[in-house]
Amino acid sequence: EARGDTATALAAYARSTRREAREAAAQLMATDGLWREALDAAREGFVGPVSREVALEAALRLGDEAALARALEGAPDEPFFSAARAYAHDGCAAFVDLGPPVEARSEGLLDLFVHCAATEPALAPRLGEAMELRSALRRGLAHGAYEAGRAARAGANLGAAERSFERTLALQPAHRWAAIQLMELLVDQKRTDEAQRVLDASLHHTQLLPEAEARHVRQAARRLGLRLPEGPSALEDAAAETDVEALTGAGGASPSAMN
Repeated sequence: EARGDTATALAAYARSTRREAREAAAQLMATDGLWREALDAAREGFVGPVSREVALEAALRLGDEAALARALEGAPDEPFFSAARAYAHDGCAAFVDLGPPVEARSEGLLDLFVHCAATEPALAPRLGEAMELRSALRRGLAHGAYEAGRAARAGANLGAAERSFERTLALQPAHRWAAIQLMELLVDQKRTDEAQRVLDASLHHTQLLPEAEARHVRQAARRLGLRLPEGPSALEDAAAETDVEALTGAGGASPSAMN
């Protein structure tokens, strides 16, 4: 798991009979978005709070009502479970009436809140608030994943770093620093085609950013020898050159405040 080898880590956890192993496996599945696998594992029962919380999140993400009921049976009276219970028992109106499930820090619940506000006419006034809160949560989670990736890269733990940067981009596709770090890792490993796909996706998602910020991705791509579509020339980008490597490299300054 520390090396970022999710499949091997999960196989090792599955061979263990220890409670801690099943809890760690559940957390790893959640981190990597393996929601179907998390529900499959939950059918064997819950061994602790983590496995139950992950099963509930998976049920919300996948819209599995039977799994939702199983996860809520005997669940504690905590914000995450209470909000999900209100929806399961009384539907959208009761769920939204509790207010945005901010304390739960659950993407699944906030997705559900947005869905309810978007599909129930009486709840429409809450839609903007719900979408803002969901975006804020995703930015916070992305920041945590990015910082974990930087720490892993600084420690030469490249597999874990790659996984963290991928999670950052899944949460916040326009996160240019994560895209640059991931491209660097892939190019260093001669995985140029994968780095090119990261670049193409990043150029798409950063096109609405201010030009001074979007330029960083292009500068890094040129430095790494990746293909760029027609657009601003290298000379135009160089006119406002930023030391991107210093900003994003494992030993460089943290660009966290710029995200």
